[in-house]
Amino acid sequence: MIPAAVVLIVLALQPSQPAANVKALDWMIGCWTTRGGERTSWESWTRASDDVMLGMSYSLRAGKVTEFEFLRVEVRQGTLVYLAQPNGNPITAFELVPGSNAREAVFANPTHDFPKRVAYRATPTGLLAWIDGGKGAAGRRVEFPMVRVSCDAAPK
Repeated sequence: MIPAAVVLIVLALQPSQPAANVKALDWMIGCWTTRGGERTSWESWTRASDDVMLGMSYSLRAGKVTEFEFLRVEVRQGTLVYLAQPNGNPITAFELVPGSNAREAVFANPTHDFPKRVAYRATPTGLLAWIDGGKGAAGRRVEFPMVRVSCDAAPK
């Protein structure tokens, strides 16, 4: 039988994972816009604390709001969770999955109808967000290439 003290020492020497923290997503902070045809979309993010980021987005067509979304990333049970509430509907949660690098965040909810994934990637020219039907799915993928803008320049 292994003495309890040995077990405790072995456990203490195990590498620990750093605590989840929204600071890893600071590259998303700011205001972003994209234009497509007659539609202009706006998204903004701010870090409210080390474990909560708040975001919102809306789209305009001919000066009228056609859609809006309240967004949040928060730490839940040691994991970053993206919470989306489009057009006042109930909130849907997506958990962070490993991305390709430190400037990408992919959140997944395999039980949701669509999208199953919501992702953001920092690019040389701004921010690319996308939604899709899941990893390896041969389905729909919608991309939102955004550029950084002054937060005072929100479209109206």
